[in-house]
This record gives sequence, structure tokens and C-alpha cells, in this order.
Amino acid sequence: MLHWNTNNIVAKVFLMLRDVMLRLHNNSFSILALAMKVKYAKLVMLNNMTMFTVDDLSIFSGSHTYISNVRFYIVPNYYLSIMDLEKLSIGTTLPTLQPG
Repeated sequence: MLHWNTNNIVAKVFLMLRDVMLRLHNNSFSILALAMKVKYAKLVMLNNMTMFTVDDLSIFSGSHTYISNVRFYIVPNYYLSIMDLEKLSIGTTLPTLQPG
């Protein structure tokens, strides 16, 4: 039987985030991958998350503040599928990593 201690869990989350960042980078979402690296300390503490993003081309076409504002695009500790998002009422406010 395998017992997970805190170090094992952190290592597992690290590997998962690293894999996600690599996949994003390889699929024209390298700015999001970089933003995740910058915000790693906050992301590693989450149980789950939903991220909203645009591709690199869109960012380079005018969304130059994306990395500093990435905290607004992450819904911490929630996994929202497309079906969940479609059920939300117009004007629904979702929590973000931005305090307050």
C-alpha cells in the first residue's frame, strides 16, 4: 500500500503542473505556461482550478498585461466543465485568485 505524505503530494502536483505547462507551451499557449510558472507558489496550493485563457497570438495582438493579471483568469479550487459553464446565469461572478 502506498501512503502519500505531504512531500509526495507536493511532488505529484509539481509534476502535474509541469506537464500542463509543457503541453500549453507546445500548443500555442506559452504565455499562459509562463504565467503559471510565475504564479506557481499559489497554484501548487490549490486542490483544483479552472483557467480561462487566450492563445499567444491573441495576447501579442493587444493583451500585453496578461501575465500580471493572470490571477483574474483562475477560478481556484473549482473544476468547471463546459456543461457547468453553460448552466451559469448571465452575470454570474466566479471567485478568482485576486483577493477581495
